Amino acid sequence: MAIYFNGAEIGALNFADVSIEEVYLDGQKVARKPMITTQPQSDTITDAETITLTVVADGLGSTLSYQWYNGTTAISGATGTSYLFTPSSVGSHKFFCRVYGFGGYTDTNEVTITVESAVVAPNITTDPVGATIVENESHTATIAVDWGGETGTITWYLDDAAQSDSNSTSYTFSDLDAGARAIKATASNSKGTDTSSTATINVTEGVSMITIGSENPTGDTINRGYVGDLSTINPEWPETGIGSLTFPDNVVEPSGNTPACYASNHDLLGNPNSSIYITCNTPEGDGLYTQIYVEISDTTAILRFEDSVFKQPDFDEATGRWSYTFNALTGGNSEAALIWGAIYNNPDETLPIKITFS
Repeated sequence: MAIYFNGAEIGALNFADVSIEEVYLDGQKVARKPMITTQPQSDTITDAETITLTVVADGLGSTLSYQWYNGTTAISGATGTSYLFTPSSVGSHKFFCRVYGFGGYTDTNEVTITVESAVVAPNITTDPVGATIVENESHTATIAVDWGGETGTITWYLDDAAQSDSNSTSYTFSDLDAGARAIKATASNSKGTDTSSTATINVTEGVSMITIGSENPTGDTINRGYVGDLSTINPEWPETGIGSLTFPDNVVEPSGNTPACYASNHDLLGNPNSSIYITCNTPEGDGLYTQIYVEISDTTAILRFEDSVFKQPDFDEATGRWSYTFNALTGGNSEAALIWGAIYNNPDETLPIKITFS
């Protein structure tokens, strides 16, 4: 142990296993153990940051040495007045410094460095918004995400079913069935997942509208209405069809459509040769229905298959559907005449249409 006076070493003492706190000469303190004048400080950092711990000690002129500890373990190479801590994991890390000088050593206060992850779970800051649309329309929903330091993946859901290829802050929902459809999104990274609030897309059923076209494929016969493919009615007719029909899958209830709905006239209105032709396809079984209730704009009528040329349905192997056809002359059938007039007397008009099996 060196003894100093006014900065000059005046002697040395050697005592094995003896801790000497202070030395006085003629009442003057000339040596003592190190005194910590500035303690290291606790702090909180992220695992992407570093922090320098520092100690200031006074040895009353004696030579000081330093050793930093992590917990109870001496840190290799950490022998200065400061220590740069680079975290390798999150959590609480405890440090102190042991300062050696005259007569032994003095420990600093133990400090805690709390290491938090620089990456946190994402947070959806803007939730999707619902809408009211009509069948065949689409709706684009959008979210905003605070990724918490690490961009991850987004998954959109429709009625709790994950949508493929939906890894984007916006997603377009299309081809939705009528009804209330629930949508939401999740955002995920390595630290966790956040789920948006649920929004609702109210999908209203599209109203089938028939645009009444006109065709004269067989000389004096005029056909007016809608036919998707005229050759399906008569192989000699063109395939281009006449008229048009919106939401064809909604025109027939339950679960059906109509490939043809037209009125024919060989000569004049009311001629016994005038006829109505309506085909309805449905997956329901053979002979389940006996009539159809037809609504065209404000005109309604009940057409019974017992009055039709085709009294029994045919099964289409290709489509797996039963085809019911009402084809009858208007003479003597007032209900058929009503529908005939609603179609034939409104060329080029667009009218709402609904056909219901019963």
